[in-house]
Amino acid sequence: MEGAEAASERSATTRRPSYDPDEYQMRKRKSSKSQLPRRDNDVYVNMSTNFKGQLERCRKLIDSGKTEVFVHAMGAAVGRAINLALQVESSYQGLLEMDVRTSTVGVVDDLEPLTDDLEPTTQTRQTSAVHIRLFMPSVQKKE
Repeated sequence: MEGAEAASERSATTRRPSYDPDEYQMRKRKSSKSQLPRRDNDVYVNMSTNFKGQLERCRKLIDSGKTEVFVHAMGAAVGRAINLALQVESSYQGLLEMDVRTSTVGVVDDLEPLTDDLEPTTQTRQTSAVHIRLFMPSVQKKE
């Protein structure tokens, strides 16, 4: 049990913020739209958008003749994007295949001081991202 306790202790220490929460309030910046691909068959998943709405959007894209749909997410929304892709895939009972890529994305947080004697600052951190391509293999272009 000693190993599990040590691992738990390590993960607890790595999750501590790198700023003093008594001195600063962290505000996460939205990711830069210029870094993200913008195509009409891209679906961006986050924790606040309606899951059923995103599911319907994916289905409509496929039903309208799109041969592929890309589902993207970062951070806490990665699991939700995977769930969305699996739901879409199961809706088409074997007609769709999936290609999953992961990446790490640098994000910036603004640290706003809670007292007047401190200056605003920023911190950068890394977060996970997922890019899921749902496609119909029978109609894919030869590359």
